[in-house]
Amino acid sequence: SDFDSFADLTICVISDIKKISARLNDRGWSRKEALARINAQISQKEKENFSDIIVENNDEKKVLYRQASVIMKAAERLIS
Repeated sequence: SDFDSFADLTICVISDIKKISARLNDRGWSRKEALARINAQISQKEKENFSDIIVENNDEKKVLYRQASVIMKAAERLIS
């Protein structure tokens, strides 16, 4: 859908399917609903192919926040 043409930098956050499903389950989604949502999207591999940076989100939130901070600082240097 050419979404990447609207941005200077595209970041993809990926996670194991089991982790995604468990997180959706924690938010009240059934396993069937979670898998339907996951399968309705383009694959993570396709998202990776469109992305400049790929972040794996399989750990605790604090790890993701640290990764995001590093990425933001790098992006700020690229923009300035």
